[in-house]
Amino acid sequence: MRLIQVFNRIIRMRFMNKRFNVFASLGMLLLLGGMNSAFAQQAVPWQMGFQEAATPVMERIIDLHNLLLWVTAGIVLFVTLL
Repeated sequence: MRLIQVFNRIIRMRFMNKRFNVFASLGMLLLLGGMNSAFAQQAVPWQMGFQEAATPVMERIIDLHNLLLWVTAGIVLFVTLL
């Protein structure tokens, strides 16, 4: 009788594992399925600079980055000449 109980418990655990795996897989599909839009404008190999801006805020960030690049280059040149 004890052997049957152990066998039933093993079967139940395997079923629960399969159910967990199915739900975990569905959850991952839903999570990763929504990320397609994030990869729409991905970077290309050896790309210099930022990706194309998708929002006006990102355009301003890129402008600020370009300005700070020249300011930093000017400071480096000034310090080098001292």
